[in-house]
Amino acid sequence: MEKKERSAKNKTSLKMLIVNDEPAGAELLRKMLAPFGETGIVFSTKEAMEAFQSTLKEGKPFDLICIDMMSETNGRITLRHIRKIEREKKVHALDGVKIMMITAAEDRQNNLKAFKSGCEGYLKKPVDEKKLINLLKTLSFDNKALKKIKLKEN
Repeated sequence: MEKKERSAKNKTSLKMLIVNDEPAGAELLRKMLAPFGETGIVFSTKEAMEAFQSTLKEGKPFDLICIDMMSETNGRITLRHIRKIEREKKVHALDGVKIMMITAAEDRQNNLKAFKSGCEGYLKKPVDEKKLINLLKTLSFDNKALKKIKLKEN
């Protein structure tokens, strides 16, 4: 079986999914991500899992999934389910989907638990567009739209 290329390098467009139970917040994030590629929105863990599994079956997996912590537990449950499916499908960590958690919570324990569960990035609400772009660059996405934006130094 031929190994599928999971790297986002040299892609002109990213394939992204937003998981958020709040339509207004999801739409705002979609608008921020729109210049970088195709962005879908789902409103529950169940919908997220269906979308994730569907893209894996098609051989066109997501490059990035942005998960709102929603009610603290649901976001982490979604994250854990995605990582479990990747392990079952023998998708190596570096080849898996990049996951960014988004939350309004100030709780550092929450942040730590999310990273331990396998997320690569974490943003606080309200999402700042510059921080979002910096995080996308930090995650090594290398598409044409991102190349045009200068990485802001902190």
